[in-house]
Amino acid sequence: MIHLLLGMDPAGIRRIPSEPRALAFPPVDAAELGWPGMKGAQVHSIPAAGGWVGGDIMAGAVRAGFSRSSDGIGLYVDLGTNGEIVVGGAEFALACACGAGPAFEGGGIRCGMRADRGAVDGASIDEEKGTLRVSIIGGGRVRGVCGSGLIALSDALYRAGWIDRSGRFTSRLPAHQRVEGKWGLGMAISEDSKIALWERDIASLIRAKAAVFAGIRSLLETLGGGVNLIERAIVSGNFGRFLNLPAAVGIGLLPGLQLGRYGYVDNGSLEGAALGLLSREFFLKSAPISARSPMWIWASCPDTWMSLSALPSSLTQLPSASSKQYIAGLSTQILRFYRILNYFPGPCVLLAMGKPSKQGIEFHQGIRIDKIPVEGIPGLMFMFATVFMFAASIPAVREFLLITSIPGIIGAGVLYYWHNQTRW
Repeated sequence: MIHLLLGMDPAGIRRIPSEPRALAFPPVDAAELGWPGMKGAQVHSIPAAGGWVGGDIMAGAVRAGFSRSSDGIGLYVDLGTNGEIVVGGAEFALACACGAGPAFEGGGIRCGMRADRGAVDGASIDEEKGTLRVSIIGGGRVRGVCGSGLIALSDALYRAGWIDRSGRFTSRLPAHQRVEGKWGLGMAISEDSKIALWERDIASLIRAKAAVFAGIRSLLETLGGGVNLIERAIVSGNFGRFLNLPAAVGIGLLPGLQLGRYGYVDNGSLEGAALGLLSREFFLKSAPISARSPMWIWASCPDTWMSLSALPSSLTQLPSASSKQYIAGLSTQILRFYRILNYFPGPCVLLAMGKPSKQGIEFHQGIRIDKIPVEGIPGLMFMFATVFMFAASIPAVREFLLITSIPGIIGAGVLYYWHNQTRW
């Protein structure tokens, strides 16, 4: 938008990787833009972090308190057609853009609308009676379904078993709620069935929430931790005012934080721009956070996006920091043992291999770079240390190592037994 405002060619922004003309622009006279005002009045723009993470998101992040060191690590999620995510604090910031689509704003939904009067924003199901109850913004007649209503409906339908993980209606959907048309199979919301929720609508939501959560997950994995790193989360967007947080967590849109850690900003970009205009200090804080915000797009992690394209998805909860810390601690202990063998080869080999052979333990070279052991417990420990050093940081390999740890321990025992049986 800044490119269009300043009359610059925005064609590079849509390329992959994005190539904006610049991330920060010098101030320009209002008269050059055709704006009314005092002569010589200047128009300032907040710097961007990348082609798809603009100054509006950076302004929203500072508005959310990312520049305050006392607030810890925060998560800022701007939900819209192009979902943007920022994770960080006063010392650093990581930004991510994801093509969520218009579902959160009611776009692309058969009976979708903005979060306005008459929009469904909440839902619950009585499983015993098989009835659906919805809450309507402002009360009165149902006019459509907004983004928050779509999230609440999907969560309630899945919990009741009316839809499966892929978002398709099941046989448990009551007959009086079932409707069919050119849009396929759907569920009536209004009494006259003119307002309905269709399988295509739920599919659009699943794709959108998977994109957002893939971005959040990728940023936290880049930091080397899980959901426990986040001390507070801010959701921005028009529909967020009516967002049902338990439902958003339930379908896999937002991480499973304590609800007290969540906050809401109606329009973080607009409020941030206004604060930047009124406060020089606020405006100056926006530039540093933009400069330290490397950017990714969710297209760089398609496997994660595919794995999250379900309800609620097996990865609704982010990987806990404790499991990662356990792996890191285990590899550290192995490396420490390896270092002990470097300094004390004789006693450690004696401890690991039992009684000395006829050749004498004094001839054992220990563990050295040029003479790596290939037998006994020292060789196994060296192998494990090497594997953890180069592979523990790769999620797929890490999971494989965890799965194969028990066979590995059994194999180590077999090798140890074989060593005792075959030595002199």
